[in-house]
This record gives sequence, structure tokens and C-alpha cells, in this order.
Amino acid sequence: MKKRIESTVIGRSFPLNFAAIIVQFIALFLLALPFFRPNTTGWSLVGGSLFFFISTVVLFFFKGYRMMGLVARVLLGSYSIFSGLMKANDPIGYSQKWAQLFQDDVIAVTLKNASWFNDFSLSFLTEYSFRLVVFVLLIEIVFGVLLLIGGLPKLTAWISLIALFFTGLFAVQQASYTKNTSYLTYKTVATTSKEALVYFKKIHSNKQQKQHDKLQKTVQIPITHHARCTNDFTIFSFGFSGIIGHSLSTSQSLLISIYLLFYACWFFAARTTILPNTIKQNWRIIPVSLLVIALYCFFFQWYFPLVFSAITLLGALWLNKSGGKYLGNYYGASLFVVLFSLLVVCFTFSYEPLKDFRAFAVGQDLNQHFSANSKSESNRTVQTIDFQPAIRSTQLTTAARSIPFIQHQLEKGEQSILLRPYLRDAKSIVCLVIKDLSNIDPSEIHEINRLLNDAKFEIQIVLITLQQPVKVGSFCRRIGFEIPVFFEPAVTLNQIARSNAVLLALKKGKIIGKYTIGALPKWNWLATKLENN
Repeated sequence: MKKRIESTVIGRSFPLNFAAIIVQFIALFLLALPFFRPNTTGWSLVGGSLFFFISTVVLFFFKGYRMMGLVARVLLGSYSIFSGLMKANDPIGYSQKWAQLFQDDVIAVTLKNASWFNDFSLSFLTEYSFRLVVFVLLIEIVFGVLLLIGGLPKLTAWISLIALFFTGLFAVQQASYTKNTSYLTYKTVATTSKEALVYFKKIHSNKQQKQHDKLQKTVQIPITHHARCTNDFTIFSFGFSGIIGHSLSTSQSLLISIYLLFYACWFFAARTTILPNTIKQNWRIIPVSLLVIALYCFFFQWYFPLVFSAITLLGALWLNKSGGKYLGNYYGASLFVVLFSLLVVCFTFSYEPLKDFRAFAVGQDLNQHFSANSKSESNRTVQTIDFQPAIRSTQLTTAARSIPFIQHQLEKGEQSILLRPYLRDAKSIVCLVIKDLSNIDPSEIHEINRLLNDAKFEIQIVLITLQQPVKVGSFCRRIGFEIPVFFEPAVTLNQIARSNAVLLALKKGKIIGKYTIGALPKWNWLATKLENN
């Protein structure tokens, strides 16, 4: 009897186990409510805790852990595929985020506060951040597909548990950071130097100074650094910041990490009872998994993952059954998933993300995001843009001085000419954004030249770059046109575009079109689009 119960999904009672799973979903919802609605009463915590305890007891007593393990497979597999595809959609953006995480003031802070780990640093990984992102996204997508088709259950169970455990630790670390969280580094200087004298004076110990003079010629001066908190490490924070204007708080990100780890534990508990899916099970699990992914697509307003997931799941199953001696296994199925995922990565790396989750995405109204500083609102970070393209009045060319919006600022005596006021009110404007002017090849120069020739400057065109004025003059001579130039730091330009050069078409601050160099539209078509929107 025990062996039969162990080998079935229903356990000792299908109705009770199914009901317990539903109750556990309700419990987790009630427990999460205070994190998203701070004014929620304590009854949600009490009720959630009670429901959670009862449902867990029922699942253990009636052997429902395998049914819960199946639910965990569907949830974790769907999440893993979507998470990996989010990274594949914008590998450059994620690599920039990870490069920030590897700095000493983020992940390494906790260890650096321990005296024996004071020199610990992960900053050397910064230059490998893109490769790490690609490696992790491939693992995530392959792992998600294997979960859903029942492949290599013991391996995937260990991977999910370990990965989500360390992700949870990082979420705990970020949630515990405050504005006072700091760490120390030490700078070695000569005891007779001015810095050492200031340090000894600060600690009011002339005796210690004399002792240092006698025993050694150098002293280590502690330097305090403040930790930097980031909550853009989950797909929800990264995606929502571009959709609803703010990312999740660190406590909300922590809650999501705990829930994922919770389901990973259920899956780990059921790992020894999981067998490869039968054809009948695939007809049930795959549609349900695609339904879960469709919910993610709805929340993120991006439906390509649904198509991608269907192709990868069906392709993996087909290759697993029909791949022959060498590819007819889960390793062959994984190879198919890797190759198909790399196609997406190569496309988004060469051009732009399939779905733009940044504040500079098509359809975004920059007037709603413009701000000089970030701000907080109800324990959440509101996405703002420190976007201030400017040029000193002494750097303006004669032609640029005659442009009305520039001339107006000059008449007011402005020493720094700003583009942003004009972006707010201009009926139509086209911004040519180029990070590195020296990295534009002749074919791209020809395409830009063709566009400017067709434009005949019926609509104002400006160039935004981070290069020095000398390089800008050389670039304008290469394209054969002299257009107004504004300068912006690399950090903001990276938010606008992942590629080196893009064309932005705006109307009263709203982005109507965004095109990479190499895929620029005809000017007449672009002008018509600006006029009709």
C-alpha cells in the first residue's frame, strides 16, 4: 500500500491534497498582502499563518508532497524560463546591473565588515559580467524546460535549491541595508604623512603616534564607505520599473525570493518520486505551464515568451523522442534549448531588446519621468531620469546659435544650453543618440547622411553624445551636415540604448519611434508617423 501511495501523485486523498494546495495558495497570498499594502490589518497575517499550518499538516499526513512537488515544478519551471528570457531580451542591460552588484559596496559589504575578509572583493568579475549573464540565462532556460518535461529531476532539484538559497541570502542582505550601513577599507600611509597626522589627531592619541613611529614606518587609516542598496536584481523589479514607473521594494523582492525557495524545497522533497513525463502527462503539464507563462506575459505586457516557451518545450520533447542515439536524450534536448536561446541573445545583442522595459521605451512619456533625483514613494523606488543633455554656450557653432530654442536661452544669458525644456514642448524632434562617434562605420555614416538629406531639416534634429567637441566636429564633417550637439554622461546614454547608436523620434516629450542605425526608416514615413500621432 505504501509503495502504491509513493508512486502516485494523488497521495492518500486527492480531494484533501488538492484542497490543501488551494488553501496554501490563499495562505501565501494573505501573508504577502502586508508587503504590498502596508495598511493591511494583522488579521491577514493571523489567517495566513493558520491556513499555512493547516494546509502543510494535511499535505504531510495525506502524502500530498508529490502533488505539491508537481505544482512546484510547474511554477518554478515557468518562472525559470521567463526569467532566463528576460535576461536574453536585454543581456547588455543585465550585465550592466550585474557589474554594479559586483562592486565592493553591494554584495561584498557583509563579508568586508568581518576583519578576516576585509580585502574580499568581487570587482574582478565586472569585466566578465556579460559572459556570466549569458551563462546564467542559458542555465535558467534549460533548467526550466527540464523541470517541466521531468528531465534529470535530482540534478534540477539540487540546482534549484542551491541557486534559490543564495539568491535568498542576497535578498536578505539587501533588505537589511539602511542608509547607515557601511564598511571599512584601510589605506596604508607613512606615519609622518599629513593624512597620518590628521588621523592621529582625530583619535586623540599622540602616544599611539609615537608608538607607530618607533615600531613601523606606516599606518593603516580606516576609510568608511556607505553600502549601496539595489532592488533591480529580480525580473519583477527590472521589468516593472519600465512598465509601472517603479520597481519593487527590497522587502517585496525578499518575499518573492522566500516563496521561490519555499517551492524549491517542496520540489526537492519530491525529487526521488519524479519520473520522465508520459505523453498523457505532457498533454496536461505543458498547457498548464504555458498558462502560467501567459500570466507573466500579461503582467509584463510582453507575449513573445509564450511563443518562445512553446517552441522550446515542444522542440525539446520532439528531440528527446526522435533524436536518435546521440541526441535522443535530455542532454540533446538541452542542446536544442541552448542553441535556440542563443539565437535570441545574438539578435538582442546586435540590435535592441525585443521588449524595452526602460524609461526610454517607445510609448513612454518622458515628462512623467523627468527628475533631477530619484525619490521614494510608499517604501518603493520610483523610476526617474536624470536626463540633462547640455552644451556650454561657448561651444555652440554659428549655425546652432540661430536655432530658436537655443537663441531664446542665449538671450536669457544662460551659460549652459539645455535640451530638456525643448523636448517637453516641441511638436516634433528627432534625436540622433551616438555613444562613441569614432565607432561608426562608413555604411552607417552613409545611412545617416541619406536620412539627413531626405529630412531637409523640416523637423529639428539634434545629436546627443558623450564625446568631446573636437570629435563632434570631425563627425559632422564626415556626415556632411552640421546639427546641434548636446552632451550627456554614459550612464544615461546606456539607459536610452544598448547599441552604440539609435534614432529617437519624439512628440511633446513622448517617444513615438526608436530605431537602430542599420535599420533606419525612410524619412517620409517617419515624418508621417510623427504628424499622425
